[in-house]
Amino acid sequence: MNFYQKDLTFKENIPNLNSYLIILLGFLLPISVAMSIILLGLILMLWLYEGNFFNKYKIIRKNHITYAFIAFFMVQVIGLLWTYDISWGLHIVNKEWRMLVPLILITIVKNEHIK
Repeated sequence: MNFYQKDLTFKENIPNLNSYLIILLGFLLPISVAMSIILLGLILMLWLYEGNFFNKYKIIRKNHITYAFIAFFMVQVIGLLWTYDISWGLHIVNKEWRMLVPLILITIVKNEHIK
């Protein structure tokens, strides 16, 4: 087995690994915010490494709840047009990027997880 085949096997296992990381995130979220953010970063890196962005985009586009998350974040960005203190506005937008995390989680969660 050469290196490419090992990499392909790892890419095939990323959805299962992310499933376990989401379960771990559910347990860590009430305990430690810092560990939760680190775990979200790991989930994001694996999500990006996995690729397959066209199918992920289709999943996000089909799910109507994602529009609420995008709209909330866009309200923060559009609100920058009315602010006098742009640095504070950017601080708030920087805080609210976490509202986009469910878009990634929606592409990872499977029907089996819901049961």
